[in-house]
Amino acid sequence: MTEIATLPVHLQMLVWSGLLCLFQFLPYALGNAMRVGVVPLFGNRENLVPAEGWAARAKRAHQNMLESFPVFAAVVLVAHVAGRADDAVVLGTQIFFWGRVGYMLIYIAGVPYVRTLAWLTAIYGIMMIARPLIG
Repeated sequence: MTEIATLPVHLQMLVWSGLLCLFQFLPYALGNAMRVGVVPLFGNRENLVPAEGWAARAKRAHQNMLESFPVFAAVVLVAHVAGRADDAVVLGTQIFFWGRVGYMLIYIAGVPYVRTLAWLTAIYGIMMIARPLIG
């Protein structure tokens, strides 16, 4: 089994971003548990009142990550397979990851405008990765 530290940095960032995507549900799950208790969350959740406040923002931040992660993963993998993962691609993966961490935290905190800058930062990271692939 390969340890993450032995992978090239761009693939390490892909793994870390995937784990961020996977575990980003935790804040809104915690918010739901605080609001309705744990027992109703084990059921089908058909009659739960929608989340509000920071828990709702956490859910929207996670949804946004679910929308952007496949694009990120695709360009990272194509850059790797094509042998185009240069220093700019590596930097792009790091910018994406930290932009997404910032986006999540800023969105949960409810800070408008700055949240959009964090989102644009992550998108810029994707564009850095895609640049050597499109010319």
